[in-house]
Amino acid sequence: MDYVIFDLEWNQCPYGKGKENPKLPFEIIEIGAVKMDGERNVVGTFHRIVKPVVYQHLHHRTREVVGLTEEDLQNGIPFAQAVQEFFAFSGGACMPAFVDAMGSEIRAVVVQTVLCGLVGMVYAAGSVVWEVDRWSLAGQTAAYFLITLGSVLPVAYAAYWMERSVAGVLSYVAIFCAIFAGIWIFQYLGWCAKINRINKKIALDK
Repeated sequence: MDYVIFDLEWNQCPYGKGKENPKLPFEIIEIGAVKMDGERNVVGTFHRIVKPVVYQHLHHRTREVVGLTEEDLQNGIPFAQAVQEFFAFSGGACMPAFVDAMGSEIRAVVVQTVLCGLVGMVYAAGSVVWEVDRWSLAGQTAAYFLITLGSVLPVAYAAYWMERSVAGVLSYVAIFCAIFAGIWIFQYLGWCAKINRINKKIALDK
């Protein structure tokens, strides 16, 4: 069985929430994935930039994170084509038990991808906690942790990404915590370094 690890990048309205489309607050602009075999060897990679339809200009936060330009987006491919190509790439990447539950491999891939997309949307929407200035960093971190864990855990259980037992759930949560902590520390150190560079530049300009 193959495994696929994929990541979605989202854009949002660059003019603020007052002008966003309430039916689509976030729009997928990039899909990246790595396929691994049962021995954890990389056997394929996937990358597509999606041409946006709703938000054709990048939000400033999105530009900082993804490193794309608006020219890159305009040279992207339609979302429907990107998803179709991703489904073709992802064949064989669902747990056998989930394939059995869905009745077919293609249905399992589609459902799993939709569920992952919903999780990604929750992650993107939950990132607003970092903009709540009245909260401490610890409070923001705790809120985002609960949001992300609360969204991915039921999907992981439904898609058989974990053993369906108390031990399996606890093991999955432990792995999630380790990954969350690693990413948090990496980003924290990155922002500290960036702030230090800005402070040094301000000191030199005085």
